[in-house]
Amino acid sequence: MADGSVNKYGTISVHLQINDRRHLYKLRLFLGSDAPVRRKYGSKGGYRPGAPFASFCIHCMALVEQLVAYPVTPNKTGKEHLLQALVAWGNRWRWNSRFS
Repeated sequence: MADGSVNKYGTISVHLQINDRRHLYKLRLFLGSDAPVRRKYGSKGGYRPGAPFASFCIHCMALVEQLVAYPVTPNKTGKEHLLQALVAWGNRWRWNSRFS
């Protein structure tokens, strides 16, 4: 399981299966965040109800605004063009110093 979202209030959430939580710690370190990586459980009626997963959420409106260029936007499900953007982008990540 992998899922993520952004919202118009500047929240970025990433959820991975519990065995992949180390990737969330790497993301947290990369972003310079002290936000916790939490253990949560799948909701009833959701994907794998009761199954543990790791969750990481941060609040950074400036980062959300940059993600829109790739295009990671609120309510994008069903409108994904991210793969095309990544191919055009060449998978090059350049961190903007204003987030350090």
